[in-house]
Amino acid sequence: MKNNFLLMILLCLLLIGCGVDNNLIVSTNPGNCAAFNLGINSESSLIVESIPAPYCMAVTITNNGGGQNFVNSSNYPVSNLTMTISGANNINSPSSSAAMNPNNCGTNNNTIPAGGNCIFYLQISQESNAVNNMESIVITLNYSVNNTLFGGGGTNSYSTPFTIYEVTNLYITQANGQVSFFNGSLTPFTSIWAESGSGGLNATAIDNSTFGYLYLGGNNGVYQYGDESITSSISPSGFTGVNNLISSGGNINMAATNKTGIYQWNISSNAWTSGGTSALFPFANNFNSNVKALSPSGIQYLALSNQVYNCANTSGSNLCNNEGGAITSVTNVTSLGFISAATNNTGLYAGTNVGLFVESGALGSASSTWAQL
Repeated sequence: MKNNFLLMILLCLLLIGCGVDNNLIVSTNPGNCAAFNLGINSESSLIVESIPAPYCMAVTITNNGGGQNFVNSSNYPVSNLTMTISGANNINSPSSSAAMNPNNCGTNNNTIPAGGNCIFYLQISQESNAVNNMESIVITLNYSVNNTLFGGGGTNSYSTPFTIYEVTNLYITQANGQVSFFNGSLTPFTSIWAESGSGGLNATAIDNSTFGYLYLGGNNGVYQYGDESITSSISPSGFTGVNNLISSGGNINMAATNKTGIYQWNISSNAWTSGGTSALFPFANNFNSNVKALSPSGIQYLALSNQVYNCANTSGSNLCNNEGGAITSVTNVTSLGFISAATNNTGLYAGTNVGLFVESGALGSASSTWAQL
């Protein structure tokens, strides 16, 4: 495949099959996150984020939907809902986070009446699986049914299991604007256009901490990719192209091609910091395209021509300062990277048009030097 420039791994939740017993019916809607996570204010619990998010899944449980249960006569309220999860240890659920159960399904004396339903959420909390893997996850709902009506035998405990699958996606983005992806349920690769051939992609970043989006920076803006769907550009008004994207601390930092400085998109709130009207890190010029690195401490590094810069909060001010001197005999820095276990150097490496250089001295110092390897 030509012009491939980055491989990435993300996870998503999928349902294959559903859970049914005499009391509860389970249905799922992959891609839907708890609405509260995204600052959506609504009286309806059914309104969720409109952009599909691979890490999320909404689960609707229905108390027998108007049918008959084990006593062959009527439904009864369901309460005291708890759940157990087997097969994965990286799933947030109502059992681990109240935020995943904003409707208090079956908890805190909030019963699910006969024929009623309630929605809770599941969300991947961290990535842990290899490419081409489909991990089976069994979720068992445990609950009480009050069948004292008509002289029943009191409150009894029951359980309903259902199975979902955690799927690992491999993404390949291409400079011509195409994104290809592969997972254990897709053969062969499936491709989708992020931009037209005349647009093209310059940079990518992954959200592997919140919702599982892939972010794409192209000549026409910034795009979110999730659940085999790409949004229209989310760039602030007045922005055109983007040449650098950096994922850091729950944010995506962006360097534009028609504006100077670094702008920030907050993943949890799905919005630009300060509305995208001002740069988080002001800078006088446009950085080199798709040249960035993030230190273990979370400081971002970019380059302009043959000079590397560190962009950090220094004494309360967000500044981009010289990282060492200019790399002499070099026209452009073409890539940056870190090796955290480095010895006798800072761990910051710079690929250039004439070879590989390593920084000696101290990170964040303008007096550090560069030596060619």
